[in-house]
Amino acid sequence: MNYDEFILKLIEGTKSKKIHWEILKNSRNSPFEDYQVFHTQNGDNSLVLRKYDTFADIYEEVITIEANITILNENEKILSEIREDDLNKKENLMRLYRIVERSVNKVDDILASFVDGINIR
Repeated sequence: MNYDEFILKLIEGTKSKKIHWEILKNSRNSPFEDYQVFHTQNGDNSLVLRKYDTFADIYEEVITIEANITILNENEKILSEIREDDLNKKENLMRLYRIVERSVNKVDDILASFVDGINIR
């Protein structure tokens, strides 16, 4: 299976709630993580999805925000990694991150609570 197809299947599985993601414990406490890190388990293997900044120079000016998936075995050994550069449609990896972030953090429920009872004509 190519990476593009894999990412699209992860997106569909996440949207249909067939794939369950969780916040990786203690990931926000790491000085190296500015964004939430998510993971999902399938048997002994797991996927870790993270978003990170890339920097332009020594002045640490952020040039882009990217996402990647790390594939781990049962001993948490890194087996492989999927980066945006590995994809024909690079934006799908960030799209997956946003869908997972929205789902895990129950953003749709929060938004609905703000406008509950307001009707648009």
